[in-house]
Amino acid sequence: MKFITFWYPTIFHKELTPNKLENRFRIDDGSDEYTYWCTLELIEYATENNKKTHCIKCTSEITNTEKKVESFTITFYNKNIRRNGFATYFCNEEEIPENYRNDFFGEDLLLKPIYHKIKEFYHRHESDNDKDSALTAQCSDNEILIDTPDNVSLITFLENFETMFCKYVQIISQHNLILQEKLILHEEKKAFKLEALIKQVKSLNKLCENALIEYTFCKTLLTSIYNQSFRHNVDLELPNNKDSEAQTKEKELKIEYRRKALNIRNSIRYIENIKYKNQNRQHYFLSEILNEGERSQLMSFILGIMGISYALIFGYKTEIQELTWFNINNWWSIFFWSIGLISAIFLFFNSKFFKKIRFLF
Repeated sequence: MKFITFWYPTIFHKELTPNKLENRFRIDDGSDEYTYWCTLELIEYATENNKKTHCIKCTSEITNTEKKVESFTITFYNKNIRRNGFATYFCNEEEIPENYRNDFFGEDLLLKPIYHKIKEFYHRHESDNDKDSALTAQCSDNEILIDTPDNVSLITFLENFETMFCKYVQIISQHNLILQEKLILHEEKKAFKLEALIKQVKSLNKLCENALIEYTFCKTLLTSIYNQSFRHNVDLELPNNKDSEAQTKEKELKIEYRRKALNIRNSIRYIENIKYKNQNRQHYFLSEILNEGERSQLMSFILGIMGISYALIFGYKTEIQELTWFNINNWWSIFFWSIGLISAIFLFFNSKFFKKIRFLF
């Protein structure tokens, strides 16, 4: 018997409802020796006590290079599900052929791609961010409790979030440093186009937004009633000489939890500050582009009006009396009307209106 814990990312402390009942996908591990297709089915049913529950059927189809197909099905039966998104399941590992058993319950198969797709039953991936695939399921030979204070599942996922946000800070810090260096060069030498700088600013904003979306889900765990120690503002007692070994270990563990909770809080504050600063950069660059358009708008307007005026005056004087390619007046008329058309197009594309609508996309 195997016991498994899944966490379905949620922002609400309420009963989970499924988004869909089936999910089919291919697991790609880079191997050319076989192809691995997996079909997941969520089946809801009532127990003998009329309690609503569900199970997840996982059917695997493995095809080797000789086109030989081997399939097997394992069922995860729900044992407990909480409003903070945690759910525990049990399954019979003997339903899986022995030669696939170790691979199936290893980190590379069950704990990442299959769990990532199981999450889609209760969680929609609303952004292109895929960082939550780094949050792995838990598998054990013993029953896993999810409704006790500071339970292992809760603490493990919070520690994974701490690692994730620290990595976010490293990546965002590197992007921000590169952007700052480019901005300094641009101020001194006008070394870059404003459009290229805006593109990098938007890319940095997207990284910050993805991190803040993940923090929204993380807060569901941080504010869970089962989380009593993994908080940045928890009351602590420092170890002393009178404590037993067990007491000292417990106090040190709570200090470690507080440190990691502080890391999450400080990471999010840093990311929020970078996002705020970056948005100001974006507004500044957009205003600079609009100002450049205003400075050239007067000249564009004068040139456009001159071109249209010449076209009207000379085009009218060389009005076509008889349409013939050998009449020189026809050529002059075409020439001046062309100047008028080009001037009108030039006037539009250098106008403030066009500058605004171009940067909406």
